[in-house]
Amino acid sequence: MANIFSWQPFGYEGDTFEISAEIREGISAVDIVGMSEDTVSESASAIRAAFRNSNLPFSKERMLVCASPVDLKKDAQIHGLALALAMQAAMESREGKAVPEGKDILVLGCLDTSGKVRPVKHVYPAIEGAVNKGIKYAIVAKGSTKVAVKGIEVFYVANLYEAVEHMHLIDRGEAKVLDPATIDDYISDDVSFDAVPFTSLDAVEGYADLKAAMAVAAAGGHHLFTWGALGNGAYAVLGHMPELLPLLRKEESKIVTRIHSFTGLAHMEDEPYIRKRPFRVPHQSASIEGMLGGGIGCRPGEVSFAHNGVLFLDDAAEFRSSVLQMLRVPLNTGSITLSRAGRATTFPAKFTLLMNAQPCPCGVYGEPGKHCLCGVKTLSLYWKKFGNPLMAKIPMRLHIRDGEDRFTGHSLEEYRQLIKKAVEKQLARQGKLNQDLCPSEMVACIKVTPEAEAYLYDVPEYDELTERAIADIKKVARTLADMRGEELVSKDSMSDAYYLRGKLPDALYA
Repeated sequence: MANIFSWQPFGYEGDTFEISAEIREGISAVDIVGMSEDTVSESASAIRAAFRNSNLPFSKERMLVCASPVDLKKDAQIHGLALALAMQAAMESREGKAVPEGKDILVLGCLDTSGKVRPVKHVYPAIEGAVNKGIKYAIVAKGSTKVAVKGIEVFYVANLYEAVEHMHLIDRGEAKVLDPATIDDYISDDVSFDAVPFTSLDAVEGYADLKAAMAVAAAGGHHLFTWGALGNGAYAVLGHMPELLPLLRKEESKIVTRIHSFTGLAHMEDEPYIRKRPFRVPHQSASIEGMLGGGIGCRPGEVSFAHNGVLFLDDAAEFRSSVLQMLRVPLNTGSITLSRAGRATTFPAKFTLLMNAQPCPCGVYGEPGKHCLCGVKTLSLYWKKFGNPLMAKIPMRLHIRDGEDRFTGHSLEEYRQLIKKAVEKQLARQGKLNQDLCPSEMVACIKVTPEAEAYLYDVPEYDELTERAIADIKKVARTLADMRGEELVSKDSMSDAYYLRGKLPDALYA
């Protein structure tokens, strides 16, 4: 008799659990324990109808179905196919038709009264969880996300009848996957880019400094804050950031695909793994739960959906102060821990933060030839939303304004080549991007020329720079040096990194 397993989403890990059934003497009925009470009776009736409409016999005796562990809350409706196959296995065992030592099978699918099975979300994490439990076979509703995980054979079915047939084939050792595949067939560890889109960064003229800052952010994973007068056009440029992001590598893609599978955002029948880096642009009305995650089942939030990609906050000052400040935790740790109903889960949340804002509510503060209508208190409250603790974590702050650009403009393809060169150097040298270097790693990985070292001590604001600020400048300088092919960080790279740090409005410190 096959041993049927299913998977319940909760946080990043989820839970693989077993469903067993037993036939007893008594009035024809189905008792289901270990599932949510409000869905049990409806599911039992739906499963009976599905058997009838699939021309499959159903026991006229009393049946007990147990989903263990029973203290784990589960929704019977999303596990309908697993419940039905467990019942089928019990009926065959009662009749002496079952194989003595059945196989362990993960079953994922919602069951309709017609006998058809509907696709489900979270297939990838469920399959990974099954592999970790030693389960080697899975029956999944057709239309669900295609998966290619080593160590498990996955069979896709359209209805209950097909599912029963596949269960028999698996038990007899006759089931064969038509097209077995693994992540190696889809994802490479090479640093590469997607095809150039029809409307690319090249279509936007000017903004050489901003484009250079975006390229540095993409190459080293550095956070970037831009600000400038209303209508400065920065949003039109920043929206092209995805074009500068290299495709995900294998381990990165696994994690991103798992996170996005929880809400069906990775629903791609032909592409089992996400290849493009996430670029999340939440609305200014986003709540803490929407950004951080939570709710029923502890679902991921925007900070986790942006993992290994970019979180872009446009009109950042319009976000709630509490939402902005909670970003400090994932920026520090690269993860976020959520708790609900006595359980805790930790989601990855390592992203590049990209923020754009106006200088004040009226949009002209500090701009030459323009008169700001905002009072001192209004300005102070406006910039206090960001706060020093958050802004201290952002190594690049660029004021967008008219005038000569410091950096030389490049085409999109040229920027991509520079980014590719820099990322490959970082991975070969330290196995991570420069933004993620800890103090001890910086000593070994960031070697500078004597002129570059002396440069920082000569800048007028040196006494105002904190140890963190100096470390951030050196990390950005290391990325610029990698893009330029320098073994030692030159004075020019250090100077450009200091320039990109910029100076924020005095209102922030008022």
